[in-house]
Amino acid sequence: MKTISQTIRRFYAIDRVAGFPALEGSPGPKTNQRGSHLHTALTRWGYRARFPNPPKAVLVRSLVRLIAIACLAGAVLVPTAASADRMWVGFHDDPMFRWDGTRLDALDRARSNNASILRTVVDWSKVAPQRPAQATEPFDPAYQFGDVDEFVRNAQQRGVEVLITLWGTPSWANGGQKP
Repeated sequence: MKTISQTIRRFYAIDRVAGFPALEGSPGPKTNQRGSHLHTALTRWGYRARFPNPPKAVLVRSLVRLIAIACLAGAVLVPTAASADRMWVGFHDDPMFRWDGTRLDALDRARSNNASILRTVVDWSKVAPQRPAQATEPFDPAYQFGDVDEFVRNAQQRGVEVLITLWGTPSWANGGQKP
């Protein structure tokens, strides 16, 4: 009667692989006329080629895994690369930021609340009530940018961006109609 270890060694052909001594009582490696081994663990399991061709199911499974990994990588990497470097948080309060006597304190409070942008509405009909001699010249005396200039300057001193919205066309620019 054989022991379990002898059966396992015989099944896996451990004693027939080069470099392992034969077990006691085992017949030793079987050889053909040229002296090469006829049976090894691989030939016993049916592998005859050096690199066997995997079945199609293995190729399909590998392809599906590769596509899934590529999709996951795309889903993770693309939004990160395309996202903005920061989220803009801001305030819009023209009376407080432009005309109030405590406007500097209001700008300081906005900045301490992590505001990154301040919006203001500029009424074009009030900034340029008369037609400027040279419309493309920002220093034309017809323009009245006093409070807007101060607002932009104060925001820049605090490191806050400014968003200016123009509103209200002056009568000289719209054919005499109301703004």
